[in-house]
Amino acid sequence: MPRWLHSLGPKTLAILFAVAAVNTALSYFVLQSVVQPAFDSIETGEAAHEIERIRVALGKEQGHLVATSADWAVWDDSYAFVQGRNAAYLDDNILPSVFQNLNLSLIAFQDRECGVLFSYAADPASGERLPSEAFDVDALLAALPQGAPAGAADVAAGLVDLHGRLLLVVRHPVVDTLAAQPPAGALVMARPVDARLIALLRDQTGADFRLLPLPGADASALTEAAQALIDGRAGTDAVVVSARDGVLVAESLLAGIGGQPVALMKAQRARTISAAGGESVGLAILLMALSAVAQLAVAWFLLGRMVLRPIHRLTRHIKSANDGRETEPPAPLRWQRGDELGMLADTYDRLNAALA
Repeated sequence: MPRWLHSLGPKTLAILFAVAAVNTALSYFVLQSVVQPAFDSIETGEAAHEIERIRVALGKEQGHLVATSADWAVWDDSYAFVQGRNAAYLDDNILPSVFQNLNLSLIAFQDRECGVLFSYAADPASGERLPSEAFDVDALLAALPQGAPAGAADVAAGLVDLHGRLLLVVRHPVVDTLAAQPPAGALVMARPVDARLIALLRDQTGADFRLLPLPGADASALTEAAQALIDGRAGTDAVVVSARDGVLVAESLLAGIGGQPVALMKAQRARTISAAGGESVGLAILLMALSAVAQLAVAWFLLGRMVLRPIHRLTRHIKSANDGRETEPPAPLRWQRGDELGMLADTYDRLNAALA
């Protein structure tokens, strides 16, 4: 081992460097184990919150459809039609423009025994009537709660999966304008959950999401967490968040009009918060490393000036005296220091004076 490595300078420098390295390593550990997970947690919470925003926006659209159906169902003309006393009702009201303006795919009337009095399924874009094989009215009505409405407030609304196609459906009791008489039947309106509605919901929520009907959900596109939701291993209202392909995916089930799950809601977002957290952590670590280097340089300078250099001078002074290079007693050091080095130099001066 080189002789210079035995001196205090390299040993002191090594200790300072080790302390700085340990401090930087501990800071790195704290940032990675505490700060970065906090960013990840915030981002996970935001992803779950997106699901709730989508639920609220979808609920508002359902509320709009309920209000539209109420305009039609709580009306003397509709009440008279269901009772068979308004023959001109269909010609005056069931028009292609109604389906276009309200974005509807179905208007149907039921009697008190839930029998179909009239149904009209149409393409919302053109208002053209659809053939029965293109829109299964019977299957849709079968998915609704069974039994005639008990009163004017007995409104059923929610999602229906019609052969892999999602619809917002409302069944509203048909009553007179003052709701003074018992329901004569029910009005059923259906609005497709199509690209137009999804685009509207995306604009309202700012979320990038899809709605997948459960029977038609592609198993290869499902995460393990989503499969757990579908298999019933998690609650219907549960929101699961997982990382996939560099994005955060939040998934939850949507219940249908009968309370059973009918669709998987899948929202994804770029991991911008985690990325920003990672950049902040990296910058903090770099700044701490630079700060450690600066502190090391300052500490080394101060130790050299206040401790190492005086020790080196005292060592040379003692060594020159012991080597007999001076024919006369060595000159006193006369250090004006109140610390331990000053006491050592003063003791050495007094010892030399006593030996002279």
